[in-house]
Amino acid sequence: MTKSSGRPRTPSPSAVQTRLSRWLDANWSKLGLTNEQAAAAIGFRAPNVISMWRTGRTPVPLGRVLRIAELMGIDPMVLVILWLEQEETRDPDFPLGISALVRKRVCTRNEQPLLDAARIATTNSDPVWTPSQLQAVITATGA
Repeated sequence: MTKSSGRPRTPSPSAVQTRLSRWLDANWSKLGLTNEQAAAAIGFRAPNVISMWRTGRTPVPLGRVLRIAELMGIDPMVLVILWLEQEETRDPDFPLGISALVRKRVCTRNEQPLLDAARIATTNSDPVWTPSQLQAVITATGA
């Protein structure tokens, strides 16, 4: 007998849906784990915490984001940005615009080698790139 993923989740008046909670809910089934198994893998005893994250009844703690990303096999920066958005939505004292700034400036693990090459080539001098230099990079990468 296989364990179900728990009883159906129902909306709660106290829930604060965020892109992170919606993303987790939409992608959780890809894990193939019950909430109990996933909670144990993330370091929780109670499986209801997973359901609470997925419905937005409780925020995902930052300290769990890396483990969730690892468990789900995704780039952790995806969840870090969604976590920042979660905090902007839930915490009135959280500085607005941080998630947009990070989203704009952060690179994915697939983009990282290109950024590393640019930093090596410029000896980390943070140069101002001219339009022709940027075009040369675009041409060289075949994009």
